[in-house]
Amino acid sequence: MATAALPVANPVTIDSPLSSNPSDITDYVQLITQADDKIGRYQQDSVSADKTGIILQSFLKCLPTAGRINVANDIVECCDDSQLRQLAQHLLTAILFPMKALRKTPVSSPRFAAESDVEEVSSGIESATRSRQAQLKASCLLRDGNRCLITGYYDHHQSRNSQDGRHHERMTDLTEVAHIIPFALGSFPESELHAAAIIWDGLYRCFPNLRQNLTFSSGDINETYNAMTLCSTLHTLFGDFGFTLFSTDIENTYKIKTYPGFPSTWVERLPKSMEVQFTAHDGRYLLPSPLLLGVHAAVAQILHMSGMAEQIDKVMRDRDHIGCLAPNGSTDIQHLMLVW
Repeated sequence: MATAALPVANPVTIDSPLSSNPSDITDYVQLITQADDKIGRYQQDSVSADKTGIILQSFLKCLPTAGRINVANDIVECCDDSQLRQLAQHLLTAILFPMKALRKTPVSSPRFAAESDVEEVSSGIESATRSRQAQLKASCLLRDGNRCLITGYYDHHQSRNSQDGRHHERMTDLTEVAHIIPFALGSFPESELHAAAIIWDGLYRCFPNLRQNLTFSSGDINETYNAMTLCSTLHTLFGDFGFTLFSTDIENTYKIKTYPGFPSTWVERLPKSMEVQFTAHDGRYLLPSPLLLGVHAAVAQILHMSGMAEQIDKVMRDRDHIGCLAPNGSTDIQHLMLVW
């Protein structure tokens, strides 16, 4: 059976390499140096827990080259510290909160002079629906051989219902379909189209190959190349950026990277090599896209390097207990309002 092909010019390419022209390389180095210098001169707001510098620096270090150039230009074009804070706030609310919070996200301010870009994006996105979730899981199970792609554990229900009599011989677990780019980014009412367009414009700005190579948008959220069969606990941990997958030199082979807070009981269940290789058991359904997994991996690095992974977790806990704010004043009201 022929394997379906991704709608990309080069499905394995995660980044666009710089030209070998020395002047291009020199310009790139100068741009990054200028952006670094501007961040270094930033005067932190002494009144609040200002993370502007570390957020901008994390994006500058962790994005793929094309996205790094875009963000570096945005940093260099900032006229003063207030604009740097606005840019960091935009990256926080347009990228980090939506990718990690997995729930209704705040309306983000677009980057400077970007309203025309947002309007262009809004004309090309549409809301996905949950009606395809059951079919997506079934397709991913067929493609993934009824197993979790990380542990190799067999889907408990599929094993129990199989006719081969081997259910009691298998390691099984409850599995779920895990989106790489969160489903929440593709599901929104018409009234929130503009806010969704701001988020997608931010994603395209940081990860240009999402649009240039993969032509990926909100309407593609439920495609199999944006989904994986995972054990239920690993699904939660992946969505929470407790672990991610980094591409290797071998096609469809990834290195597992765990982050602080990953449960020790689950470390024992990961492959000893900390590598996984994806194989399509049903060629009708596309394997997870290395480009989309690259986006997840970059966001994971940014979240943990900047300290925003822990901060967003705290904000979400405060949000869930909004009726009982911490009496010692530790509740982060400014960030809390972003997700309320």
